[in-house]
Amino acid sequence: MASNECVDLSFNVKMCIGLIVFWQVVITGFCEDLTDFSSHPTTVKAKENNTVLLPCHLNTLSNDEAHAKSVRWYKDEDLIADSANESLTPPDRHLLWENGSLEILFVQPDETGEYTCEILRSEPWGPVKQKHAIEVLHSPSVEPFPPTGFLQVRLGEEVRMSCKGEGIPYPIITWSSKVSVLPFKFYHLISLRFIKIHSEAHIYICINISNNINCPHVLVLYFQVFSHHLYLSVVAWPSPPSTSHQL
Repeated sequence: MASNECVDLSFNVKMCIGLIVFWQVVITGFCEDLTDFSSHPTTVKAKENNTVLLPCHLNTLSNDEAHAKSVRWYKDEDLIADSANESLTPPDRHLLWENGSLEILFVQPDETGEYTCEILRSEPWGPVKQKHAIEVLHSPSVEPFPPTGFLQVRLGEEVRMSCKGEGIPYPIITWSSKVSVLPFKFYHLISLRFIKIHSEAHIYICINISNNINCPHVLVLYFQVFSHHLYLSVVAWPSPPSTSHQL
């Protein structure tokens, strides 16, 4: 009986030691990932034409005083800057500083994306990476369908109309009929479908609500049906309204 108890005790001790070692490895690895950099991952929300600075600073204390040999920056999967490659010219308005930070002047909407800095360290240390993101906030816009702004339809035919919104943050598109708001509100693409067009006049308005970035940009579509014709005009507020057109 005593022998069995000793075997059980030995097994339990080994299990405890194994678990302690396992969690030490996990925690150590996790902490190393956190302390490779003195800078922190960040998502920068900036208005169009503002300046953005993305940091990339190696924590030398946690790397046995290993220093960065070079720094690379990627936008999504594309290499855009490399401190060790003078032949690689960063994109326009992009500055790679000596401390590894990337600065973008007069940031534009197409520069929204994920940015990764990669630090190459002296041996035996391998490269380490840190991710950042940029969201360029810009005014909402809307694209109507049909894109020409004109549509011809016969009495009783099916009619489809839609508005596609763009902007960061994404704007909300609403439809209204005369003075009442229709019972749906969607992001991105929204459309209306009418099985039959009646003879009486109707006005359907698509409004791309401002996302509170810069001046509100609202595009309003007016659809009117008189007799067997469909009238449509496109108004980009705050521009003066255009006149209706008959096809």
